[in-house]
Amino acid sequence: MSTKTILVVDDNNELRENICEALESENYTCLSAASGEEAIDIARNHAFEAALVDLVLPGINGIELIGQLRQQRPHARIIMITAYATVENAVEAMKQGASDYLIKPFNTSDLVMTLQVNSGDDEDSCCDNIDEDALFYTLSNEIRRSIIDLLGKNSTMKFMDITRALGIEDHTKMYFHLKVLRKAQFIEQTESEYALTQAGRSVLGCLYTIHRNFMQ
Repeated sequence: MSTKTILVVDDNNELRENICEALESENYTCLSAASGEEAIDIARNHAFEAALVDLVLPGINGIELIGQLRQQRPHARIIMITAYATVENAVEAMKQGASDYLIKPFNTSDLVMTLQVNSGDDEDSCCDNIDEDALFYTLSNEIRRSIIDLLGKNSTMKFMDITRALGIEDHTKMYFHLKVLRKAQFIEQTESEYALTQAGRSVLGCLYTIHRNFMQ
């Protein structure tokens, strides 16, 4: 079995070295960069299967770096690592091409599991082929995230079932959020029932990725 190469980008020297030691103990090969500029230079000259990119970096920030690494190595899986966990950061990272999101501090088992989950070379990001503005607008609101999650657990639901499940008594508010989701083509309405579209199921995948990391 060939050894996978991982690029680790973090300006914290001690943390970066610790991550590389942990990866090497699990039979990965580690490339190391202390800045976005250094990471881009490495990407030009070395192939790697995945990159761990810190959100806060000197010079080019992590979000911008993700996009540039995707251009250099389009088949590499890119995982954002950060202590600053927000849904907005997670969605923006995925819009730029990140495959997953790890919250500091994390242990070796979390790191290895995340790399294994994201080991497919040709697998698309869960947010590929989705309108970026619609995706961000949808996931930035808790009620819309809850509707997507609820419809993911139930194939179809009526309006009143959704309002009762979410505990929302203001029907005008609920109609507004359902309208936003329908306009984005993330849900569809058939007679009196609502269901996720194919795009909505992709959004649900993004949501599960974010939740898995935020709730660990």
